[in-house]
Amino acid sequence: MRALLLLALTVVAAAAEPAKTGFFTLTFEERCPSSAHEVLAKRYSWNKPEARDLYEIGKEEFEVHVPPAYDGSVAYGLIVYTNSGKGGNARQYAELMARHRLIWIGATDVPNERSVAVRFGLALDAAWNMPRRYRIDARRVYACGNSGGGRCSSMIAPAWPELFSGGIYLVGCNNPTLPPDKALAARALAGRYALVTGSDDFNRPGTLGVLEAYKGLGVKQVQYFEQPGLGHANPSAEWFEKALTFCDKPLVDEAAALLAQGQALEAKKAYEAAVLYRRVASEFPVAQGSASTARTRFEALVPALDAQLRAEMAKLGAGSKERWRQLAERTAGFPCADEARANADTFGAKELEAAQAAGGSGLAGKLRKLRDDWQGFPTGDKAGAAYEELADKALEPLLELDKAKGRNAKLAAFLKAWPGSKAALQAQAALEQKEPK
Repeated sequence: MRALLLLALTVVAAAAEPAKTGFFTLTFEERCPSSAHEVLAKRYSWNKPEARDLYEIGKEEFEVHVPPAYDGSVAYGLIVYTNSGKGGNARQYAELMARHRLIWIGATDVPNERSVAVRFGLALDAAWNMPRRYRIDARRVYACGNSGGGRCSSMIAPAWPELFSGGIYLVGCNNPTLPPDKALAARALAGRYALVTGSDDFNRPGTLGVLEAYKGLGVKQVQYFEQPGLGHANPSAEWFEKALTFCDKPLVDEAAALLAQGQALEAKKAYEAAVLYRRVASEFPVAQGSASTARTRFEALVPALDAQLRAEMAKLGAGSKERWRQLAERTAGFPCADEARANADTFGAKELEAAQAAGGSGLAGKLRKLRDDWQGFPTGDKAGAAYEELADKALEPLLELDKAKGRNAKLAAFLKAWPGSKAALQAQAALEQKEPK
């Protein structure tokens, strides 16, 4: 339930800050922690980097297409494209991107002649940075590419399932590389992968071989697409859409099932039905038919249910922290939600004030608990920001240590002491780098 409240708040925040749409180019200032060559080298068993393996993120350009209808009110999917030549190819499937609510991004300087370390790294950078600028559905982030770029994307998607939910490989792909972590490997095996080639493509036999490699690993959601008469070229929009529809189908099916559950409950359990309707409408924009129906049904139930929730608020009065927090969660998406949240958050604000006033060695744990307990509330945001600030200060001196001073042991201890912080991601990336000699 708390996740639903957080989602509702995200919609409001995203809609308040209009983002750039259309076709344009951009650069990023921050690299994905995983794009560091040392991290890539460990994942792919590479040797030491050469000069051609390195790059400055601020000097790399990306071509982007954000459909004009995007306004931040619903999450869009993301296609991260790697070309085999120059350019980001953002215009090729523009109509499909608009129809399927997808944003396209591709680095403009990743031809086959460039180092794969750079090509991999820039794709990771794009997948890392775009959700910080746009509202992206993490369940619909697909690595894509053509020919040699398809081979790159096929090496990225299963290796980094924390960033990609699958891949769409065009006239070129390689056997999958799974992450060494068992939990991440399981996520990779649960991804959705479309292998697209042509009947006259010289990479057709290799693509069929990769299909068998995926199946041999136990991947259930992988499918082969062969466009008749296509040689070694990007598939038509019709065939790209077939691949895209396959990758999105599990989400569309899940939305339809949740909608059906809501319809079955509505007559006797209107509130439970409304929760399901709200979830379908807000979490499954890819299932446009189900989402539209769910939104209509939810709006029809709102007046009566909002009146019931307001009656509960009146009876609760001063109440207790837990009862107000539970009621605030129950009101998510209803007109009375702001009032309920404000009343509940007064309890959290007092807890946070007391924790910060007490300070001491236990402050980090208290802040982490407040962040988690009050997720989606102002108190949760404030506690989270304070926790991140402390984590950053604790990590800074560790990054300056060398091997002789037990740097990696202290970084490992940091990961246990500061779970869920952004600094922990930095510490993990530092651990995956080779220790200095």
